[in-house]
Amino acid sequence: MYVGARLIGLENIQEKVQGLGVFGPIVFILLKTSTIVFAPLSGGPLYIAAGPLFGFGRGLVYITAGDILGNSVAFFISRFFGRKIMSRLLSGSGMKTVDDLLFHVATMKGLIYARAAFIGFPEAVSYAAGLTEISFWRFIFVSEGIAILPRAILVFSGAILAQKAFTALAVITVGSLVAAFLGARFMKKIGSMIPSTLDKILR
Repeated sequence: MYVGARLIGLENIQEKVQGLGVFGPIVFILLKTSTIVFAPLSGGPLYIAAGPLFGFGRGLVYITAGDILGNSVAFFISRFFGRKIMSRLLSGSGMKTVDDLLFHVATMKGLIYARAAFIGFPEAVSYAAGLTEISFWRFIFVSEGIAILPRAILVFSGAILAQKAFTALAVITVGSLVAAFLGARFMKKIGSMIPSTLDKILR
C-alpha cells in the first residue's frame, strides 16, 4: 500500500475521494460493512487506508461505523434467517468456525474470549452470536469494546504511513506481535473450556 501510494500519489487518491463529496465516506462505510457481511471479502487493508484517505479522526469514525453496521447486519441475518442464509455468505471453513464458537459466545465471558481471540475474523463471532440467545446490545458492547484499540492503532498507522513509513511499520509490527500473543493465550483458554462445556451438555 505504501509503494502504491507513492507511485499513484496520495494526493491524487485523496482528491478522488474528496471529489465524491458526502458519498465518499458513505461508499467507504458500506465497503467496510460488506467485508463483514460477505466473509470471503477481506477488510484488513481498509483499516490502513482509512487514515491516509480521511485523516485519523474521521478515518476512525468511518471504519468504526462500517464495523458496527457490518457486525450488526451479520448478527441479525444469523438471528432471523439462521444457517440457510449464512451458508451462502460464509465459506466452508467459516461455517466450521461458527460452529466451534457457538458453545462460547452464548455467555458474556465466552463472548469476550472469542471476540479477542478472533479479532481478525469478527464476522464469525457475529454470525455465531446471532444463533444464540445473547442480547444484541451486550454483543455489540463487547465487540466494540475489544476492537476499538487495535482498530485505532491500524488507522493511526495508516495515517502516518505515507509520511513516516518506518514508524508506521514499527507500530503495526509491535501491535501484531502483541495481538498474536494475546490471541494465543485466549485460544488456549477457550481450548481448555471445550471439554468442560461438552461434559455439561452430555450430562
